[in-house]
Amino acid sequence: MKTSSMTIAAAVSTLSLAMPIAAAAEGVLGGGTITFQGAVTDTTCTINGHNSSSLTVSLPPISVEQANTMTQRGLIPVNRQPFQLDLSDCAQAGSARSGWSPTIRMSFSGPQISSDGKYLRNEMPTRDGRPSNIGIAITEQGHPDELIKLNTPYDTRITASSTAKTPQPLRFYANYYKTGNDETRAGGVRTLVTYALSYN
Repeated sequence: MKTSSMTIAAAVSTLSLAMPIAAAAEGVLGGGTITFQGAVTDTTCTINGHNSSSLTVSLPPISVEQANTMTQRGLIPVNRQPFQLDLSDCAQAGSARSGWSPTIRMSFSGPQISSDGKYLRNEMPTRDGRPSNIGIAITEQGHPDELIKLNTPYDTRITASSTAKTPQPLRFYANYYKTGNDETRAGGVRTLVTYALSYN
């Protein structure tokens, strides 16, 4: 089994990530970090070539006013940020059976996944210690307004054999997500989830 990890960091403007809360201006939601840790099971996939499978994506900060244009929980349609994973050489195990080329699925787990699987909970409190009412949701780039349910295996629609000669990209967006009907408050954003790739 080969393990890999992916990190998404939401930067606060151009300032150092070492001070995401202090750097955030009043009325602006600071950046944060989403850490992905995972394992590749069954497949022999190479992720992002032979380079590190760690990935950093900077999400521009959003203001409290932008977040609170949403009066109910849901995706905040501003400052979503694209990222992708390139899968290659996944066909070796799949080719062991003649004519069998399964699709690859992605499963998520972790305590930060919301009970409905729609978003990842923010670990960081606001300056006054109250909940920020903000989280991070993941969507496909081809369907930017449709949430990927993190409590259900995600069908990548990529077959193992298709990765033999050409890397196949998984293209996502990281999105801010309003987690409740209450007002969003300023503060940092950080969360994490574990993923695993396997044959469907």
